[in-house]
Amino acid sequence: PKLRFYQKGIYYLTENTPFGEVGINTERLIADKYLSNHQGYETGLTFMNRLGLTTQLPRSRELATNTAKNGTRYDAKLEVVIRPPKVKITAENMLYLQILDAMEDFDKAPVDSDRPYLMMAQYIRKRELQYGALLAYADAYYGKNTLIHLAHTAREGGNIQRICIWIKTHSAYCWKMYTREPAI
Repeated sequence: PKLRFYQKGIYYLTENTPFGEVGINTERLIADKYLSNHQGYETGLTFMNRLGLTTQLPRSRELATNTAKNGTRYDAKLEVVIRPPKVKITAENMLYLQILDAMEDFDKAPVDSDRPYLMMAQYIRKRELQYGALLAYADAYYGKNTLIHLAHTAREGGNIQRICIWIKTHSAYCWKMYTREPAI
């Protein structure tokens, strides 16, 4: 194995295989640089595709990470778009922010699932996320459309009683929108 330079501050050992020399593991580098220690998460179309909400795949992955200090930028070497999160990512809020980002992207992304709200509700249940916490983060850091998507998700997941009172008391607009049929 030879020691190779990747970029400033990053070196790696090569590995020889029958097919030639293997370079650096970019997935591990992305994880170490942007995602480890609960400092970031995958978002955008790639995450929506993993959830089964869209069949479209972007050219490059999008990551929300605490290391993105100066706005959204493209890391050409790793072929990822990094952007700052709505609020500092912690172990406690990471999954909540990730699912709320997906709800925020509903209006911008080509959602082609037949039952996207049900799929989101199943993900929330599988990850054991609490609707009260989702509502608190959505209310504090996201727009009204995200709140509306969250209400539709709760309704599809059979959890509307848990958030009905919160929506009614905190957002008359959201309550009015909830009582309508979903646009998707």
